[in-house]
Amino acid sequence: KGVKGEIVTLGQVCDLVANGDKLYAATDRGLFYLDDVEGYIKSKGKSEAWKGWKNLLYGTVVNDVEISGSNLYAGSANGVFESTDGGENWSAVGNIGTAVYSVNANLGSTLLAGTDNGVFSYVNGQTTWNAEGKVEGRVYSIATDPYSDSIYIGSANGFYVSRDGGITFNKVSGDAVVRSISVGYTADPTQGKSAFALYLATETGVMNASLSEMIMNEGVITPPVSTPGAEGTSRPVPTTPNATGNVSQ
Repeated sequence: KGVKGEIVTLGQVCDLVANGDKLYAATDRGLFYLDDVEGYIKSKGKSEAWKGWKNLLYGTVVNDVEISGSNLYAGSANGVFESTDGGENWSAVGNIGTAVYSVNANLGSTLLAGTDNGVFSYVNGQTTWNAEGKVEGRVYSIATDPYSDSIYIGSANGFYVSRDGGITFNKVSGDAVVRSISVGYTADPTQGKSAFALYLATETGVMNASLSEMIMNEGVITPPVSTPGAEGTSRPVPTTPNATGNVSQ
């Protein structure tokens, strides 16, 4: 209860991300952190309070925070910001000109940002953000596949997948509001067989799409030919969810 009470005092918590012993909280009042989250939990919230900085993000709605190497990226009501010193100082990343609800920094020198007007990309060193393939609805979550060009989008209008690095997006199924996406493998598919799973956090619960195994074939991840259907028959399986795939609850 002590931990929960402390979190509530921060206002609305939009995102949490851990970096070693430090925990960052993106809130509607700015970005806050704990230096030793394990110690804080064990002390039931008595060891230290949440801390914040009076910087560019102070008092600003921060919707998402991401870690890439030694850098932090924040998606806020005022755009995308970057910190190279653990969150003490921030600088704007280009001028996206709109509120940002999600950030993905897992594509090397390219950043992705989710807005009310779809997905935008920014290449390090440029000054402008470029619109990617069309996605309808506010973009709450962006996830990338570490072994392919697939990009997964959770929006106010459903779940979208791109197979070409964001040039085009296809809607998979349903109109559920998708708040968060998690992509996972049990092993490196480039080294052999690996189970794949994709989880969606929606306003009606957690949904998942999975394949029994994934195999890296000449640089392209491919699934088994078929998997048993509900009636014991076989049906084709897409290479992770695509425009003709299904997401089950």
